[in-house]
Amino acid sequence: MEVTSPPEANTVDDFAAELRRRTPYAWVTPSLIAANVAIFALLVVLGVSPTLPLTTDLIRFGANYGPRTTHGEWWRLGSSMFLHIGILHLLMNMVVLWQMGRFVERLVGNWPYLAAYVVSGLGGSLVSLTWNPQIVSAGASGAVFGVYGMLGGVLLVGRRHIPMAAVLLMRRSLLTFVGLNFLIGLQIKGIDLACHFGGLLTGLVVGALIAQPSWRATDGGMAAKLARVVLLGVVLVGGGVASTPVVFDFAGELEQLKQVEKNLNQRYKAFGIFEREVTDSTTSPVELAQLDEDIRQLDASLAAFRAGQRLRPDQETARDRLVRYMVELSQGSHLLSDALRTHDSAKKAQALSQLRSASLQ
Repeated sequence: MEVTSPPEANTVDDFAAELRRRTPYAWVTPSLIAANVAIFALLVVLGVSPTLPLTTDLIRFGANYGPRTTHGEWWRLGSSMFLHIGILHLLMNMVVLWQMGRFVERLVGNWPYLAAYVVSGLGGSLVSLTWNPQIVSAGASGAVFGVYGMLGGVLLVGRRHIPMAAVLLMRRSLLTFVGLNFLIGLQIKGIDLACHFGGLLTGLVVGALIAQPSWRATDGGMAAKLARVVLLGVVLVGGGVASTPVVFDFAGELEQLKQVEKNLNQRYKAFGIFEREVTDSTTSPVELAQLDEDIRQLDASLAAFRAGQRLRPDQETARDRLVRYMVELSQGSHLLSDALRTHDSAKKAQALSQLRSASLQ
């Protein structure tokens, strides 16, 4: 059904009145706030700290974390938008969303706004994943910045439909918000600026696609807006998933290495390898098979660390030390396995010497 466009708005008050007339109920913004608060409350009930949640809890309940997201858990790009790192984080995002969200929702229309909010959040998550693949990221910040990005897109492309006084007010709000948050992000450690500005830029593109204010659009125009946003989201997420390389799970692989190292030490102790002489009855075939399996796991861990990509600088340094240590441990273990099979005392002594010298220094 076609809806006749209202007369041109000449003042800020006229413009605001026309937006309220065309979109009388800005229901998406309070619904998003309610969803974020409800999820936060549910996690608190499930035992997550309301002030300082553990990193393990954040990952367990859907935070964006490169080693998990890029290993097939792409749903984290979306779930992380509704997960917050403490109540202060939640309150800050929800207050900003309430202040600007209702206006932008009326500016572009309910359903296009909802789609744009989600797409902006996904864009922020993807940029965070690309820029900071080894950090745990959570929060609605990317989507909230996307709301301001939408405002910027409308100002860039659709300002001819908006009274100049309103344009100036909107521009001031946008620049103040972006400037202050950029400065805060530089001062406070732990703020995911990549997610913020990924959401902002995605919102800017979305805003440009749906720049015509809702009160100047027909019902068919609203459907076209929604279709453009959804198509952008499909292209963005599909392209991001296809082009994002797998992130090495440094912490997870380190835990596996510790377990492999523990198994080897227990095996050596149980066999009495450090005490026995090499004789025909030194080690049974079953014991040798068990040792070979532990060595195989060690070599697999070594290969994983060598191939690991997209590490932080401190992880790169730690990885280099670990690889040197694992090479010594692997060489000594292989040598010991050969010595036990061939009953070679000299080779066993050489293997034990190498195993004892292996260290993380």
